Amino acid sequence: MPAGERDNNPYARNWELTTVGGLPFVIVERVDNEATWQQLLVDTGELGSEAAPPPTSAPSSNLSDEEIADLLDASPSGVAFVSLNTSRVRSLPSTAGESQVLGNVRPGEAVSVVAQTPDGGWYLIGYGGETVWIAAFLGEVYGDTSALRVIPYPTETPE
Repeated sequence: MPAGERDNNPYARNWELTTVGGLPFVIVERVDNEATWQQLLVDTGELGSEAAPPPTSAPSSNLSDEEIADLLDASPSGVAFVSLNTSRVRSLPSTAGESQVLGNVRPGEAVSVVAQTPDGGWYLIGYGGETVWIAAFLGEVYGDTSALRVIPYPTETPE
């Protein structure tokens, strides 16, 4: 969209052009003062005629206190992780380098937490009779994580 048109278009005042390995797309941060959202058609980049639903909050496990207590009792460490999405488990606490995807934890599935990285960004979990890593942001953790063993992992590339 040419700059002149963009300045006069209430739908494109707050925009950012991003390339993600293919065609660029527009992220509409705010549509208008009434917070009316419209669907952006991916094929054409034009605004659709139907209003899109407003953004939703992150998923939640919605476990009862009793269910949480059962999870914590079943975990040897007293800490449990419940996946909110299909969450990849990995050989190392990283998505880069030699870290391999070893499987997936299904939404709502609970696993025992064994250890964590120093920043708490990754948990070492029990999965299929093995211990593997899962990113903390992919679920909810229950229990006292301060008692978990901390396993250092290099976050910088060695020189």
